[in-house]
Amino acid sequence: MKISKDFIQHVRDHLKEYDFRLVLAKSKQVNTGTGFRCSGFFDEYTRQIRVAMYSSQWLEVLVHEYCHFLDYLDSPRKELDKENSAVHICKRHMSGDICHPISVKSAFYRIRLAEWKAEKRVPSIIRQWNLPINIQRYIREANLNICLYHMYMKYGRYNTKGNPVNSKVLAKMPKRISRRMVSEISDDIEKALIEYFQ
Repeated sequence: MKISKDFIQHVRDHLKEYDFRLVLAKSKQVNTGTGFRCSGFFDEYTRQIRVAMYSSQWLEVLVHEYCHFLDYLDSPRKELDKENSAVHICKRHMSGDICHPISVKSAFYRIRLAEWKAEKRVPSIIRQWNLPINIQRYIREANLNICLYHMYMKYGRYNTKGNPVNSKVLAKMPKRISRRMVSEISDDIEKALIEYFQ
């Protein structure tokens, strides 16, 4: 679709202005270089956005990671350093390393906040570029994404029992990008997600 191609070119051009690059991998997942695989990521150190083109939601992932890049451009270095430190602590926690509980709690809060900052930009980018993405569904999935970081912190691993992106779980998500999800999730939402972690 031409609209998507125009957006991809815009992302490439914008990244290039800052000596970053866009890598569209012909795979369902990409390697983060830290032992984890995912459908896409933004990395200021390798100066790239990398997206798995065979992922069913590659365009949504691209928009989301581009919004992380926009946030990177708008954020002071001190804030970015705190986010990078938080990422390191979260990865250690998810790898089974023993980290101080207060550090883990603080790190996951900072990561949820970074995700929220990126997610709140996404709907306007979708509208601006008239992208073929269902905004209302995306918003619910974005809130779920933020909620899952509460579960990752609690269980120290990614969910291992199926995909929580389904109509039953999404129905519990707010219709707007929720700032509250950064701090807490309701008992009802946690109950709906527990089955994917136990």
